[in-house]
Amino acid sequence: MDRSIIHLNIADFAVAVERAVDYRLKDRPVIIAPEGAARAAVYDMSEEAYRNGIRKGMALRRAARLCPGARILPPHPDRYEQAMRSLLKQTLPYSPLIETGEADGHLFMDVSGTARLFGLPMDLA
Repeated sequence: MDRSIIHLNIADFAVAVERAVDYRLKDRPVIIAPEGAARAAVYDMSEEAYRNGIRKGMALRRAARLCPGARILPPHPDRYEQAMRSLLKQTLPYSPLIETGEADGHLFMDVSGTARLFGLPMDLA
């Protein structure tokens, strides 16, 4: 039997979680980075911040200069882990074989042999 794996990727996962908590962050540049650290680096950023040249791993000082209107938030790893658990709970009915990496919005579902239940993997995706 051929294996069928669906990769679910929620872009800018940490920003998506923060926007779910605070709707005022919608449609504005958001940078997630540990403030106050001597060598703070960007953990995640919104699409709006990305369009202004912000990249993951970039020094926060440089990011703040490139995108002065951005809202800078500290990372909330516990919040992201809880969101990943919630996502996992929602996908479990479709496959008992699900793998997650870090709390970064990536999830891999093995849907091999589920065509009779849910249709072809492309339809399920």
